[in-house]
Amino acid sequence: MHILNNMRNNWLTEENQQLTFGKFLDDYKLVCNHYEKKCNNVVKTTLLTYYAVYLNVVQLQNLAHILKIFNEKVVAALKIIGFVENAEFIDEFLAYWSTVNVANKDEDLRFNNQFHAAQTEDRISLCKFMFWINGANSGHGKGRICSLTHDTNQSLWQTTLGQIDVCRFLFLELHLCLLTPVTK
Repeated sequence: MHILNNMRNNWLTEENQQLTFGKFLDDYKLVCNHYEKKCNNVVKTTLLTYYAVYLNVVQLQNLAHILKIFNEKVVAALKIIGFVENAEFIDEFLAYWSTVNVANKDEDLRFNNQFHAAQTEDRISLCKFMFWINGANSGHGKGRICSLTHDTNQSLWQTTLGQIDVCRFLFLELHLCLLTPVTK
């Protein structure tokens, strides 16, 4: 949850509200514009709400608001209206989020989403995201133009690398063949 929160907050606090991830230039203002155009429609194409798009200090920590922005319906709506780069950025981060939040063995089949698959010995899909994260720029203060803060970039990198290392240890040293969280 903290990674999603930091990504969204970096997106909002960047001077132009834009982030660059490798080939993606993601503009938060386009999400706001989409919400403004669709907010008075009877039929909603996304889960976006006023509080999800225009956050105040109290709502910055609310995961429900974050998940309304990083959402498959937002991706589809942005693709339809032509904001493909924004849609691909959100989709890529949504894929990362889906991968690290697998709870059951066959979620990929149930949700028809390959990123909901449990990590297996021959398929550690988190490795794919290391290249994506590596393409993110980072900076401090006035030098942070269209980029994450250095701390957010490092935490995203280290968290993903740690998850990959844990997977490899469990597969190679303990000879497990499938990883899903333990439920009570």
